[in-house]
Amino acid sequence: MRAKHKTFFIRNTRAGELQEIFFVSAITSLLLVRFYLSQTGFPQLGNGNLHIAHMLWGGLLMFASITISLAFLGYRTQRLAALVGGIGFGVFIDELGKFITEDNNYFFKPTVGLLYAIFAIIFIIFNYMSKRDNFTNEEYQVNAIYRLEESILRHLDKDEKNRILELISKANQKNKFTIKLKEITNSLNVDHHLDEPRGIKKLWNQFDNLYERFWLGRNSNHLVGLIFILQIILIAFLNIFTIYHNINDISTIFTSDITYDQELIIAQVITSIISGLIVIYGIFKLSSSRLEAFKLFKLAILITLFLTEFFLFLRVEFSALPNFFFNLLLLGMVSYVIDKETRLEFKSKNELQ
Repeated sequence: MRAKHKTFFIRNTRAGELQEIFFVSAITSLLLVRFYLSQTGFPQLGNGNLHIAHMLWGGLLMFASITISLAFLGYRTQRLAALVGGIGFGVFIDELGKFITEDNNYFFKPTVGLLYAIFAIIFIIFNYMSKRDNFTNEEYQVNAIYRLEESILRHLDKDEKNRILELISKANQKNKFTIKLKEITNSLNVDHHLDEPRGIKKLWNQFDNLYERFWLGRNSNHLVGLIFILQIILIAFLNIFTIYHNINDISTIFTSDITYDQELIIAQVITSIISGLIVIYGIFKLSSSRLEAFKLFKLAILITLFLTEFFLFLRVEFSALPNFFFNLLLLGMVSYVIDKETRLEFKSKNELQ
């Protein structure tokens, strides 16, 4: 009898959260380095012929991240490693221009576009790796066990117990190990006397509870729709602003050869329109499935971030940052909502059973 194929890499169901920390900290550190250097006149660390490039500090931070992830266990350790590693990667990749030009030109103009493309590719890879709809039976089991281990350190609250049961519910229910895992989890008592959360944790819990009440209302779809109508208005405003400030270039599109800047403007407008149409479709979807609607909103934001913003960065470089940060914030909010909607739907199904 042929042996059953075993998965070599066991994927982490919380990989998306960790990759998001890495991604955001990497971009933030890169931008802060560029801002600091521009404000201080690009100082040189060293004397004479000695110059300690800041990419070395980035390498040191990435080494620290690897050391942390190898030496310690637990989700908090993983989050710290993702944060430190992201900062290190951002500081490291900032000096890309020096290593793709013959004269080691840090100010090589296309570097900004290349950096943006690198981060876009990283995000697409991360997004693909963290898909939650194609995990194997063994991966669901291992992730459930991992969360059970964490409950030893942090005590088991009601939400965490539900998350573990959700993972187990997605595994093969006829598998003996799955049955045993479910029995063990159900037998664990929830700690109702956890320490009162403080600071950011308390604020986050209040926000989480506020959204749950918002979700249970279900008559709040018109407010959600209004938020994304505002997004469409913002997209339209950005396009009108771009066309208005480049009217001379645009007016010559049909009378002469299209220039590089004109190509970027056309690409920006087309991708913005596509994004806007997806948002409109998502608004109509709200009445039938809020979760599907938010997935469409997320797709629209991703198109804006990795296509529209890419063409914008190539054209105006760091002047595109405000719009980029707004869309990044919007992406974080929508990702949170999708995760919350998924968990609340699982909770509702459990209560009906």
